[in-house]
Amino acid sequence: MTIYGADTSHWKWTAGIDFVKAKASGKCDFLFAKATEGVGYVDPSYSGWRGAKAIGVLFGSFHFARPGSPVEQADYYLSAAKPVAGELICLDLEDTAITAPGTFGAAFCQRVKDKTGTWPLLYTYPDYLRRFDLSPIARLGCPLWFADYSDPLNSIAPWTAYVIRQFTSSGSLPGLPATDVDLNSSPLTLDQLRGLAIGGQEDDMPLTDADVEKIWNYSIAKRNGYGPGPAWVWLADGRIGIAGVGGAVAALAAKDPSQVTAADIAAAIPADIAQQVVDALLAKLKS
Repeated sequence: MTIYGADTSHWKWTAGIDFVKAKASGKCDFLFAKATEGVGYVDPSYSGWRGAKAIGVLFGSFHFARPGSPVEQADYYLSAAKPVAGELICLDLEDTAITAPGTFGAAFCQRVKDKTGTWPLLYTYPDYLRRFDLSPIARLGCPLWFADYSDPLNSIAPWTAYVIRQFTSSGSLPGLPATDVDLNSSPLTLDQLRGLAIGGQEDDMPLTDADVEKIWNYSIAKRNGYGPGPAWVWLADGRIGIAGVGGAVAALAAKDPSQVTAADIAAAIPADIAQQVVDALLAKLKS
C-alpha cells in the first residue's frame, strides 16, 4: 500500500492550516518541513509545521545545503532543528555551486550520523544525479528521497531504490490553503518509513574483532566443508565493486576459515576502505 506525504517551508505557511483535515485526506501520512539553510538561516515557519506531530503525522525536517563547510552546516542544522527520536532527518542537496557535492554530502551525513546515530535521507533530483557523483553518500547507506515528476522514472543510480519520491510540485493538500504543494509517495509502509527516523535505524556501532570474525565465518564456511561463501565471492569478483580488495579477498578465501583471524582480514584490506567493505558485506548478507 502506497503512503503519501508533503514537504513544505515558509512559502506555503498560511493561517488556518488544518492538520487534522490534511491527515484525514490520506495525502499526509508524513510531512517534511524545511528547518535550515547554510549556516545562519532558520525557516520562520519550521516550528509551526511541527504541529502536525500532535495528530500523529510522521514528521521530518530537512537542511538545504549551500557552499561551505558540511560539518558546520550539519552542526547548525541539528542545533537549530533539534530533531528528536521518531523524527526523520534529511539533507537537501541541489545547489550546483557546491564543490564536490558527493564529498560534501558524505561529510554532512557522517556528522549527522555521529551526532544522532541515524543516517539522514538524501533529497535530490535527476539532473543533479547525472551531473555529480553522489556515490560517496550512497555508499554510506543514506536512504534516497528522489524528486522526479516523469514517467517512467529516471535513473536513480548509484542508488538501487528510493524510499520517498516527490512526484509533483503543483499538488493540493486538504487543510492547507496554499497552492502548488510538493507531494510525495513512498513504497514503504508507514512503520518501515518510521524505522528510518531517529532511534529507528539498526545499530551499526563500530564492529569488534569478534564481530568481524563472525562475519567472515558466516560468509565463508558451511558450504560443503570449506570454500568461499557468497559475500566474499561478491567482493573477489567485483560484484560489490570496491576497488583494491578483490585480490586480497581471493587470497583470504583460499585459506582454511578456522585459521583466519580478524587481524588477517585487517591486514589484507586497506584501512581507508575497511568500513566500506564491512558495510557492503553486511548489506549483501542481509539482502
